[in-house]
Amino acid sequence: KIKSFDHTQETAINLINEVKTQLNESNTSGELSPNLITLLRIIQYLSIPPDNQFILGAKIELKYDYMLLKLYSNGIYSLLITILEKCADALLRTWQIGIPMVVHDRIVIYGILIPALIVFKTLLQKLTLDRKTKFVDITPIHALFSIYTVTLCASPSTELADVDIIRTNLIDSFLAYTWSNQSNNEQINVQNCAWTSVLREILRLTTLFPYSITSGLCLLTELLPIPLPLTVRQ
Repeated sequence: KIKSFDHTQETAINLINEVKTQLNESNTSGELSPNLITLLRIIQYLSIPPDNQFILGAKIELKYDYMLLKLYSNGIYSLLITILEKCADALLRTWQIGIPMVVHDRIVIYGILIPALIVFKTLLQKLTLDRKTKFVDITPIHALFSIYTVTLCASPSTELADVDIIRTNLIDSFLAYTWSNQSNNEQINVQNCAWTSVLREILRLTTLFPYSITSGLCLLTELLPIPLPLTVRQ
């Protein structure tokens, strides 16, 4: 059990174990546990600066980086991907059949998504910045794409603020893959870098289902330079 909320390895381990417990309970019940909201908010509070915006070159208190490192070393990355996948499945399931999700369930999912995305986005930014071209994991792209697809549609006015936060962090998560520095061999880097792999995966998902065409094109519009292509006279 979590006994304190300080920036220590013990707290990180306890938080990870509790998240695993709640995910196991969610697997048993078939529904995401509301307790994940509190846990993820605690993780965000301990590992992300109050402005929750990682800026290249900005000075960050060591306690936040230390806590994020301990959480990562204990498996927070894969757990966050699992949480995002579960949220994506829950949102997409009701969206596809055209049945509005129960308000309580939607509030719980949004409550889980916001801190999960904020932590995951920052983790991605740091991984791509620190590991550079060696970081090419595109496992979370499918879940991020599915969440973007659902949040692209009209939402109740009472939830617009939450949806805006979710979409902003989704876009930042995609763009985090552009942070890796280029290697000396530029041609090889362009072909095999994480950003190229992400774009390939987005294009694949865009053409995978009829309902994903619009969301895929909108996502590419937000991610790629505009206008594209740029027509000029020689």
